[in-house]
Amino acid sequence: MKNARAREGPGSLGRNVRLEGNKPYVSTNPQSNGIDGKVIVGELVWEKVK
Repeated sequence: MKNARAREGPGSLGRNVRLEGNKPYVSTNPQSNGIDGKVIVGELVWEKVK
């Protein structure tokens, strides 16, 4: 498993990237939900369809 942090600059949200097998995962750092204040983490996974 490889972990990396994407570039962070002014106005950008922190992103975390990891690779497990053939699937890249991109997730956000924990942050407060603007509606109810609960802590959330968003995650996006790619998988090639064969």
